[in-house]
Amino acid sequence: MNRCVPIDSNSLTQAPDRCAFPQCDGVTYAPCDAEYPQTWTMTFPQSLNCKVVFRVGEIQQMRPMTVSTFSNAIGKYTAVGSTIVKSITTAYVEILCFGLAMPIVLGFCFLVLLRFAAGIMTYVMIILIAALLVLLTLYLYLRAGAINALLTTLSSNSTTLPITPTNETAEIAAWANDTLAQALGLVNSAESAIASIAPSSLSADMAAVSNEVPALWWILAVIMTIITLVYVIAMCSMRKQIKTAIALTKVGTAVIRDRPMMMFFPFNNLVVQLLFFFYFVLIIMFLQTASLTASHFSELSSAVKASTSFVQSIAWMNSTINSGGVSQLTALDNSSLLVNVIVYIYFVFGFLWTLECFTNITFMAMSGATSHWFFFREDPSARTKAPLLRSLWRTFRYHLGTIAFGSFIIAVVQLIRIFLMLLDKYTKKQQQSNLLIKLTIKCAQCCLWCLEKTLKFITNYCYIYTAMQGSGFCKSCFLTFSLIVTNPGQLAINTFVRTILSWIQIIGVPVASGWVCNLVLVNVTQRTETIWPTVVVAISAYIVAKTFSLVFACVLDTLFVCACRDKADYKGKYMPDRLKSVFGFKKRGKNKKKDEEEDGETEKAGAKGDEVEAKP
Repeated sequence: MNRCVPIDSNSLTQAPDRCAFPQCDGVTYAPCDAEYPQTWTMTFPQSLNCKVVFRVGEIQQMRPMTVSTFSNAIGKYTAVGSTIVKSITTAYVEILCFGLAMPIVLGFCFLVLLRFAAGIMTYVMIILIAALLVLLTLYLYLRAGAINALLTTLSSNSTTLPITPTNETAEIAAWANDTLAQALGLVNSAESAIASIAPSSLSADMAAVSNEVPALWWILAVIMTIITLVYVIAMCSMRKQIKTAIALTKVGTAVIRDRPMMMFFPFNNLVVQLLFFFYFVLIIMFLQTASLTASHFSELSSAVKASTSFVQSIAWMNSTINSGGVSQLTALDNSSLLVNVIVYIYFVFGFLWTLECFTNITFMAMSGATSHWFFFREDPSARTKAPLLRSLWRTFRYHLGTIAFGSFIIAVVQLIRIFLMLLDKYTKKQQQSNLLIKLTIKCAQCCLWCLEKTLKFITNYCYIYTAMQGSGFCKSCFLTFSLIVTNPGQLAINTFVRTILSWIQIIGVPVASGWVCNLVLVNVTQRTETIWPTVVVAISAYIVAKTFSLVFACVLDTLFVCACRDKADYKGKYMPDRLKSVFGFKKRGKNKKKDEEEDGETEKAGAKGDEVEAKP
């Protein structure tokens, strides 16, 4: 390896650290080192008392004999990469413990916390967001000069003494305007005197203030004021919707408690997507080395077969060029370019479409398992040991067409966004000279981003309806639009509450895992390289936390759709008691027979639509 890629590196072989002060006394600070008797071997927690560390190491250098700029550059980056890999591999135990095990434990602890304190956490976050909006609004008014204007108004109405000539500013102005001082050449004018006396930092601040546009800060302050007022009024007027979202959150924890394997199910999708990504990269690498023309797809000659030798291919190429001349060569180049572009688009679109299908299959399987829990949790005949696998089987058997069609729409929008990104990249010079082109491209990218998010929002609820009642894509989309029209406020609050709770988990779990891992690496195992294992732990913890939050989001959305259907078709017959109270139904009492008799008419009326897992 070193002969192929020379490593210009300094490898350090370091002995365990010893403590030089306080010195070893054989009692408190022990045991004494055999080679250096005045030092003692540090072990945790006695190592915390060490003031001066004695460290012995051996440096081994590896450099190529011949001087080469290219080899030195390769060796430098290779050395950095080998150092990173070595630091990660030596700390694999800590990475597994704090990057995988600890985030999973913290994820389940967060679910337990949500079950008992979801309301408190939600209201605290709502109040904190309101406080941040108020502080930001005040800051914008401060930059706009409103605070200074208010203070000036108050000072003008006060009864303070007028400014006297003994004031420092007044003295400077008088001295600068003095005729004798100007005649002696000490100053030229009052402006130059003040400029010469003022410190440089004050001059810079005055210049920065003079360059600012107060009207812009006023506009931003007014916009933030409107946003803050709308947020506060919306939160106060949607107390019922917030209460419903909190109830859905607590019921969602009950679903995951009964079916904990749902938390680990998306990791299968992650593994499949990674394998497919590596396959896609391999295909792109092969395409880079392939000279594709139209003859590979239309008129297959002997020169493009798999069994054709290199000599035969060259002979065919020479005969083709000689027969057609330079025009034939130009046609081959144009054909090769066009074919390569089409092939790349084909593979990129297939990659996007397939990834979206994998994600939606996972989402529909989890949604089907959640809807099965909602409607059949109290039915002994419908219980199964593997509800998630059963839902996955239904998805593969009946709903692949729905998933493929919805994924196709999202993939088309993503492909157009990629084209716009490339257009934005290769038209930088034109955008600098023409502001209209720049604004057009940026607005188009923003609109397509919003379109993609909206389509994903609609298709996700479409998959929930498909998993719940087996309807097709078009009918599920129609039901989704009806749900959005009839419950816009509740959907917005559900998304808001789900988002803030997810951010608590997404930020808290990686930070806690990375901090504990770094603490252990520094104080317990005493590693020399701690930053890269800590980064790997933080990234791994973020992936776990993000996966858990996506599962919880799927469960909450599915529960809301099931509750809406139960309210509309079955008058709350299948709702848990916690949801009955927030949806306006009375809780189920101890006399279940009486409740079943009251629900008898509803059950008969909805007998035809009672099959939740209806086949298409």
